[in-house]
Amino acid sequence: MKPKNQLLVILYLLTCNLSFGLTISNTLIGNDIPTNNQSYDGNCNGATSPLTIVLPAGGPWVVNFVDVQYEMTSSGGGWKSEQRSRLFCQNTGLNEGGYISGTGNSGGVQLYNRTGLNIANGQFAGGTNLSFELQAYRTWTGMPGCNDNVAKINGGTWQITVDYELAIPMTYVSSVTSQLSITNVKNCVDSTQILKIEVETSGTLGAIELTQIDLTTNGSTSLGEISNINVYYTGTSNSFLNVNLFGTVASNGNVIVNGNQGLQEGVNYFWVEYLLNVPTTVSNLLDGTCTGITIDGVLEIPSITSPAGHRMIGVCNPDPGGINNEQVWLLSVSKFDAVDSNGGLEFSLQYAIFDDALFKRRTSF
Repeated sequence: MKPKNQLLVILYLLTCNLSFGLTISNTLIGNDIPTNNQSYDGNCNGATSPLTIVLPAGGPWVVNFVDVQYEMTSSGGGWKSEQRSRLFCQNTGLNEGGYISGTGNSGGVQLYNRTGLNIANGQFAGGTNLSFELQAYRTWTGMPGCNDNVAKINGGTWQITVDYELAIPMTYVSSVTSQLSITNVKNCVDSTQILKIEVETSGTLGAIELTQIDLTTNGSTSLGEISNINVYYTGTSNSFLNVNLFGTVASNGNVIVNGNQGLQEGVNYFWVEYLLNVPTTVSNLLDGTCTGITIDGVLEIPSITSPAGHRMIGVCNPDPGGINNEQVWLLSVSKFDAVDSNGGLEFSLQYAIFDDALFKRRTSF
């Protein structure tokens, strides 16, 4: 094979390996590690004797997950079921959550092996030391203090494997506009969600920013019924929530909503909300389009700008007392009879059931 072709093959294989992730492992070599009784004590183990993984030079790197394996031995009256342990990453301050217990009401060796832990996930520079604590203790109080007579981590068995890959610069992938709901909007409400805008990115290095969203109220019957247009951002959560405001603008048909939002890797969600001048007009339509978004100064056109559907304004019909959904309401009693029947009383009571569409009148007991 020619030298030039050899170089191309090597570069191709290197790119494939970085794309699918790399792994690096380390095992803590040394004596057995003691445990404290009743609770974890960093001075007994873990914090004072961490296991360190050194990410290679170059990068920056993205850690995807870590795997851990180790052995613990119970003896001197201690049981394996009394062992407690969990992994902690000093860099991120995250642990596995609850402690992992051993099994068996007897002494002996317990093997632990957990994979896919996300406690060290994130982006790190080349040469970074990732330090882990194995936070272990025992619950039996028969022999107090920090020692290796009752429960210990077996020397040379604690191994950490880190799965990581090269951090790739973030890029824009695609965007699309959709109409999440086409249900009627009551003419007494003062706001409603209209459009969902999905923006997909790839890569984690250097978050790109969305700074402008171009909208129109095309398809809406009356511009005068829309006072303002709000756009909210919910990150990678596909649920409308009017908390994180990207930007707002007065409605005048064609609008530009400006903001400054760094994007996350994956699908990012933006939501268009109309503020309404109530009462609105029954049978009028509310609709809109997203004609473009600007990311890092570049105008991008969503694959769908004007999704099918609209929202129609319907009658408000507020329920009695302002309570929605079907409820039981007692009316003024027009018939309440008490009749002596074999030494007892019989009652007759009229009541009604109300809901948005139906009025029923029934008589009972």
